[in-house]
Amino acid sequence: MKKIIFYIVLGVITLGFASCAGNEDTSPSYADQNLFTPSDEDHSVTADLERSFYKETGAYLLFNDTLKKVQNGTDAYGNPIWNLELVDIEYPVIGDIPSYTYTYKYIKDLDRQKKTVNLIKEKLATRLGKAVPYSFLVVDSITTWSNNNGILEISPDDPHPTQVLGTRCYAISTSGDTGYEDADYFTTIFRQIVFNKLRRLGSDKLTKFYSYGEHYYEVDKSTLGLKYVVNDSIARSLGFWKDYNSFYLALKEDDLENFCNAACTYSSSEVKDMMVEFPLVVERFEIIRGVLAMGIKFNY
Repeated sequence: MKKIIFYIVLGVITLGFASCAGNEDTSPSYADQNLFTPSDEDHSVTADLERSFYKETGAYLLFNDTLKKVQNGTDAYGNPIWNLELVDIEYPVIGDIPSYTYTYKYIKDLDRQKKTVNLIKEKLATRLGKAVPYSFLVVDSITTWSNNNGILEISPDDPHPTQVLGTRCYAISTSGDTGYEDADYFTTIFRQIVFNKLRRLGSDKLTKFYSYGEHYYEVDKSTLGLKYVVNDSIARSLGFWKDYNSFYLALKEDDLENFCNAACTYSSSEVKDMMVEFPLVVERFEIIRGVLAMGIKFNY
């Protein structure tokens, strides 16, 4: 008897078979349909866009979160029963519990689909390089829903996010026309994706980076003899990209995000010029750039 087991590694899913009997063939089988790619019978413009995107980037492209919808009989009243599988952005890693539900407004206009594909390819997929996700779900808008005692309500925290980064799929919204009109729109999403990848790295990868700030994270400025003011020069002399606020030098996650954003924005030579008086900042910038060499492609 065979059962399907899904292995999730950095958002990439490999489908394999495990056997109950030790002497059965356990080599992977590819007989089952890949639900992330169009069927061989689909020769629509949208399907061709999806196939071309995968060929060029190594990531699957989706314009709809329904992976499979097959009628599986009828109920007692004659209504169809559907075998439905959605992409499920919060597809859980073992032990994780999804906290939100997401719904989408699709991009159905072919010209908009083509325009969006080109932007995703240029601004995200190409720059992510080896760190490209298993798939992109590209939509006009995303709505976040939270569960309030069994009733789904639009989340007040981030009701319409520009992106949701799951384990096997990144949902990317154009926010209507904003993604086409705002030159920084996808640059911001790129930074968010890179920061998300940094956060998920093992702590050992960032030990050296964090060692510079361990004695200062969440420490009251007065205990260091500093005034309650924002002073970037003092913060940078201690190795931080900028001052955090009037009372604390930095929070650990904000410290990482500041350097991540800098690494996605500036070249090493630019930072050396900008921070010529703050060698610790330059050192930490180079550490983050080195960590991001895990596959991210920089344009400088």
